[in-house]
Amino acid sequence: MKSRDHRFRNGSKGRSCVNRLPAVLATAAGVCLFLLALLLGLEGARAQGETPPVPETPGEGVSQAGQVYFYLEGKLSPVSREVAGGPQAVEFSVMELLNGPKEEEKAQGYVTYIPEGVKLQYTTVKQDRSEYSVNLSRELLQLSGDRERALKALAQVVKTVRDASQIEKIGVTVAAEESGVQPADAFQALGVSPRDVEAEISGTSPSGGSSRMWLVLLLALGIPLLVLIAALAFILRKRASNPGEVRPVVGTAARPALRVKRRRGATPPPPAPWKEPRSRRKGRKRGKHEK
Repeated sequence: MKSRDHRFRNGSKGRSCVNRLPAVLATAAGVCLFLLALLLGLEGARAQGETPPVPETPGEGVSQAGQVYFYLEGKLSPVSREVAGGPQAVEFSVMELLNGPKEEEKAQGYVTYIPEGVKLQYTTVKQDRSEYSVNLSRELLQLSGDRERALKALAQVVKTVRDASQIEKIGVTVAAEESGVQPADAFQALGVSPRDVEAEISGTSPSGGSSRMWLVLLLALGIPLLVLIAALAFILRKRASNPGEVRPVVGTAARPALRVKRRRGATPPPPAPWKEPRSRRKGRKRGKHEK
């Protein structure tokens, strides 16, 4: 009886653990998703809160090596330029870009997609150096309707200004026709999004960032699901390995009754004394006393 009770207790504990397993795994998956979202939020806040360092520039009037970007065999490629140092180093780099490639560079295959005659009007930079913006003349709008060329031209401007200023976020505007009117955003005016320009600079598809985000979400949701499937498979395999195990019913401790099959025509055995009627038992006892 002790062994049967022990088996019953072990079976009930196993069943309770199995019943609680999905809830435990679901809780673990929720915790993993919460931690993942928290880490992504902290990473985004840290990236937004970082202030770019102020680049060290030589004194005014001292030339320094710089880079402007043209296209060579369909790829955005740097070309060295000597520009004046000091606070206006970015302006000089942009002006060198707008002048286009030199004759020997054209012979090598360098081309520019910025229309001839585009001039630099002015530049602005935020006080915390989080964004640098350049304002160009209206000749840039000659690219309207030619999205591919406009995309390449804006990529040249953004990459050149970014390298010269060491600031990640670059804005490009177009001078207004009349004085006192706010300049137009070059990206909107030419029908090109900043995301497309960044993809052109990096040489990747614009959907690369979203693909990485979907991959992160897939991993975050898939790992707990795989753990749950593995746990359920282990439990089912363990149950299948012991098919003959008999689990007693709760509250029953008596042994099952055995039924004996008698042959036809055999004399039935006499009933047990405690199963005889009371009158017959009294008569048997009286007969023993009379003898």
